[in-house]
Amino acid sequence: MSSSEAAAKSREQAESAAKGKAGKTVSDDNAIIGRRIGQEALNRIAELHLRYLKGIPGGWCVVMKECDLSGLDFRNLNFSQGHFIGCDFSGANLEDARLAGTNLFSANFDRCNMTRTNFSRADLRGANFSDAEMTEAQLDGADLRRGAVIRRGASAPVGRENSSFRGARMHGTNMAECKLLDADFNGASISGASLQGADLRGASFAGAELKGVELAGANLADADFRRAIMDEDTVSRGDMMRATRPRTAPGPERMAKILEAHLEWIQTGQRGGMRAD
Repeated sequence: MSSSEAAAKSREQAESAAKGKAGKTVSDDNAIIGRRIGQEALNRIAELHLRYLKGIPGGWCVVMKECDLSGLDFRNLNFSQGHFIGCDFSGANLEDARLAGTNLFSANFDRCNMTRTNFSRADLRGANFSDAEMTEAQLDGADLRRGAVIRRGASAPVGRENSSFRGARMHGTNMAECKLLDADFNGASISGASLQGADLRGASFAGAELKGVELAGANLADADFRRAIMDEDTVSRGDMMRATRPRTAPGPERMAKILEAHLEWIQTGQRGGMRAD
């Protein structure tokens, strides 16, 4: 079978599964499980799900488990309140997609474009956002705690995953009131984002850069900011008493004084001023 024939067969199977399950309740009986979904099939499923959201007869609440959705175009699609459990979205374009209240347990969003994606109140336990572009994404009220993954044919969880934002770019991202226990932000670039009221107990920010981040009311107990670079504005907004302290980047005024003292140290042959370390 050629690759084009295989793709066509996969599309037909996914469309048939979605159509045959239209109008049914959410359960394994009406889920699409373990399939590669093509773009045409995704667009058709999106139409059926939108009918479900609008209460139009013939609609279907999307339920997918462990499906391959990598590289697909989700731009502007509305899958709010749907179910994509353990699905692989790696490399997909989710710009302006709506996934509010969606079950995305243990989903993989590695290298995704999630600019302005709406994940408000979504179940994102154990999700992976490594190297994702998350500019202005909305994750307020989302659940991003540790998640246990049970694969098909397994009688017990095969692994436990913390939600990961390793290397993610998060400019203006809204994560207010999120549940982020033990989340991994190592190496992430976070600027102008809101983590107000978030539960960040045990979260790791090693090597991350935080600038202008709102941390008011966030629970930072046991959060690890070692080797993180944070501006003074960010540090002043959070209660760092029970967190592992970061290396603070000096503000403009402080930096000017440091450089002035260092210049004096050089010009006086180390007799005056102070070396900048």
